[in-house]
Amino acid sequence: MTKRMERGRLQSRPRSAVFGAVALIAAVLVAGCGDDGGSTDSEAKADFIAQADQICADAGQKINAETVKRQNGREGQTGRFVIDLYKEVTIPTLDDAFAQIGKLTPPPGDEEQVQEILDAADEAISTAEEKPASLAKPVGVGQDNPFDEVDALLVDYGFKVCGGGNH
Repeated sequence: MTKRMERGRLQSRPRSAVFGAVALIAAVLVAGCGDDGGSTDSEAKADFIAQADQICADAGQKINAETVKRQNGREGQTGRFVIDLYKEVTIPTLDDAFAQIGKLTPPPGDEEQVQEILDAADEAISTAEEKPASLAKPVGVGQDNPFDEVDALLVDYGFKVCGGGNH
């Protein structure tokens, strides 16, 4: 979804657009796929992925629940609503989710690859904090969403829930 600007302000969006924007951000956490099989210990990798995927699923549910709660039957929301949702819910929830993943023990031999994912997530979160409207751009389709690289790394690693898009 692209944002429309008029005189420096986001224009109103229909309810479906608000949910669509939030769904795209939740996609960073939900619906990834793939498995490169490159770990030295496939069972440890599967366990790591399962734990991280649960963290991502919980974060996605939290973002979705808060969106519905804040929407509360309103037919249309302004761009301000979406930006506030990103600032107050999405970004802190993603930050917390990646912090939790960072506390997990990576599979033997995958420490650098997992650290690369966490570093990319930290950078994406910093960018999103500076420019929350950038989260309204679709992930993974060349729209310069700050989570494009994170998404690609998550999918490449083999996450089943963390990572967005239908790969």
